[in-house]
Amino acid sequence: MRACRGRQTQKGKQVADRRLTGVVLAGGAGRRFGAPKAYHVHRGRTLAEHAARKLDGLCDRVVISVGPGMAAPPGNREVVVDAAPARRGPLAGLAAAWSADPRADLLVLACDYPAVPVELLRELRDRGVAGAPAAAIAVAADGCRHPLVAWWNRELRAAVETALAAGLLAVRDVLDGRPLVEVRPAAPRAGDDVLTNVNRIADLPAEPPD
Repeated sequence: MRACRGRQTQKGKQVADRRLTGVVLAGGAGRRFGAPKAYHVHRGRTLAEHAARKLDGLCDRVVISVGPGMAAPPGNREVVVDAAPARRGPLAGLAAAWSADPRADLLVLACDYPAVPVELLRELRDRGVAGAPAAAIAVAADGCRHPLVAWWNRELRAAVETALAAGLLAVRDVLDGRPLVEVRPAAPRAGDDVLTNVNRIADLPAEPPD
């Protein structure tokens, strides 16, 4: 893996010619969950805070993206609000994060992936910076891509804004046909799947990994 350009801090963040914003996607209504997932308290912290803590040591800044009219999750986190109208999905959250720093790459973690380990996020960041694809995306053992657990190149900002303006809200509308790096997590413990997208309280892991 070739070294990325730019000075590195002791935490390994890239701080010279590429900045990195960690984005917790927390704007969903959680209709199947019964309430917005971001506010649900699990083992003493909200799901949004669990996600933000995993991004803290990997990024230059961390923001929580919420939908229009939503309250900020408890805590002192920096919050960005998706542009109206509401319910435009994760692309609106990415656009909101880029509005805070248009020249930053994004390390994205939706709040309803509580089992994702920091090691996977670190590898997504490192593989993305090293190869500069359109995105480095977590991929499950069955080949299913999870673009909301991913590194997004800052060059995708214009494509995201164009898709939103055209009413194209699916992530695939932006990523299809672009060069992607697929990153598979290390073999999970028996019965575990670190890329489980939680839709019920019963799906929550006993203990979110660090």
